[in-house]
Formats: sequence, structure tokens, C-alpha cells
Amino acid sequence: MPTFTDLYYQGPTNIGNPDLKPEKTASIEGGFKLNSDLLKGYLIGFYRKGKDIIDWVKLNQI
Repeated sequence: MPTFTDLYYQGPTNIGNPDLKPEKTASIEGGFKLNSDLLKGYLIGFYRKGKDIIDWVKLNQI
């Protein structure tokens, strides 16, 4: 859900957007663990796909 700051904050470098919608995301994570006498280690993978992601961006103004 968008926070109050995301929706309404007006500052010297930020402008909120009252039309923001909640983020929609799906993620998956998996991994393997190796534990032997000679070698120990982890292999972990993560994937995330989202829609309507909320993020602050800075525009270059000339």
C-alpha cells in the first residue's frame, strides 16, 4: 500500500502522487546447501516480478 508520504508529501525535492495504486508482486526463492568434509557452501536464487511498483525517482532538470 502507498504510504502517506508516497501519496501526499510535497517537499523541496519530492512530489507525492495521490493516484498511486498498491503494488502487486510475486516472488520465488530457492537454494541449495552443500556440507561435506572438504567443501561447504550455499547457492541461493531469488526472482521477483512486480507491477505498479512504487519508487522515488529523481529527474534531471536542466
